[in-house]
Amino acid sequence: MIPKLMLDKAGRINLPKRLRDDLALGAGDIVEVECTGEEIRLTPLRGQRSLRKKRGVWASRTGEPLTQETVEKAIRALWRERTITQLSPAKPAKQRGRPDFITRLKKIYRAKSLKVSGAELVSTDRSRT
Repeated sequence: MIPKLMLDKAGRINLPKRLRDDLALGAGDIVEVECTGEEIRLTPLRGQRSLRKKRGVWASRTGEPLTQETVEKAIRALWRERTITQLSPAKPAKQRGRPDFITRLKKIYRAKSLKVSGAELVSTDRSRT
């Protein structure tokens, strides 16, 4: 039986689970699309290492198990990288200068002549916030 699939609003289709299992397709796999007249052909691209999340960890599906030596080398490289990152100096926090009230007042009131002092304006401004 050939399944009939429906497009959603975004133009996507969901392949039935049985079909995905038969073709060994999963999230993140790459599929090539060919259009010929009224026919659409989907072909899984094999041989490319697709990453997938497996039990919370990104894993590459290679089809062959990793050797103990390869795993140990990867762990040592990660530890070395993390140690170097921890030993490197942290970026200093950006220091904020004191607020420039004159510039702030000029932005707010532009060229208007003021009948009150800047201190009074600042205190009223502070009471608003």
